Amino acid sequence: MDLDEIKDVPLTRIKVRALVKCGNQYAFIQRKKYGKTKSYLVFPGGRVKKSDRIKGSKDNLEITLKSALVRELEEELAAKDIVIGELLAFSKTRKHYKEVLFTVEV
Repeated sequence: MDLDEIKDVPLTRIKVRALVKCGNQYAFIQRKKYGKTKSYLVFPGGRVKKSDRIKGSKDNLEITLKSALVRELEEELAAKDIVIGELLAFSKTRKHYKEVLFTVEV
């Protein structure tokens, strides 16, 4: 899979997600929509911020995405020893937004 598919998408419109494996188990986030009783599962992750860009790597989108994913996993899961694996998929979530899914081991 190649990041050329999203190279022209602004950073603020990209979300990074992770299929997180911890030992023999997988981690997901359980969410509920406001006012609803039914919950659903999502991959951990979130939006890429401009501050996730590594100094001197303006053109290296992969490093920026991985930096954002590490930050999100530390925030949401309090994860340590994060090892980001391969890029699994791209998806379009809304009209102008893209999600990028990586494999991760913690």
